[in-house]
Amino acid sequence: MGTAYNDALGRASTPNSFPASGGGTYVAGVYNQGGASAPSGTLTLDGQNDPNSVFIFQIGGAFAPNAQMLVVNGAQSGNVFWRVNGAVAPTAGSTTVGTVMANGAFSLGEGATVNGRVLVTAAGTFSGNSITTTSPMTNPVAPTGVAGTVANTELVVSWTLPASTGGSADWAGS
Repeated sequence: MGTAYNDALGRASTPNSFPASGGGTYVAGVYNQGGASAPSGTLTLDGQNDPNSVFIFQIGGAFAPNAQMLVVNGAQSGNVFWRVNGAVAPTAGSTTVGTVMANGAFSLGEGATVNGRVLVTAAGTFSGNSITTTSPMTNPVAPTGVAGTVANTELVVSWTLPASTGGSADWAGS
């Protein structure tokens, strides 16, 4: 976390800084708020049809979002980063997207949702919350048509790869 936190801190911000309050629409870039921030309403992160667009928000104090954060037009929650120098406390019912890296404690309000990760240097408190990883893991799918043939002293095994791998020969399940 320390490396990622310092990397986000060292990025030069775009001309528009992130507001201390309110919502709005943001395109990929680095945004800075020198003090505490409490965005509210709807906060839209617009990838402008680029799934590799990256959003970095540098918050210089406490961060208490009371917003519904949305990723649209190709933006990915895995490419959203919140570098917070203070406590983080999303309010009840809010939705936060991305990786939150906080130099402080973390407390999620009742029913608040995080679609991403939370990395903090102090304690965390949760209450009836939902946290979804940015890269959900799925169970591997078993191959089909498994057959074995004995030839001399060898057993030859064949199978059909799952459709979810696209038939790729380099598929490896675990």
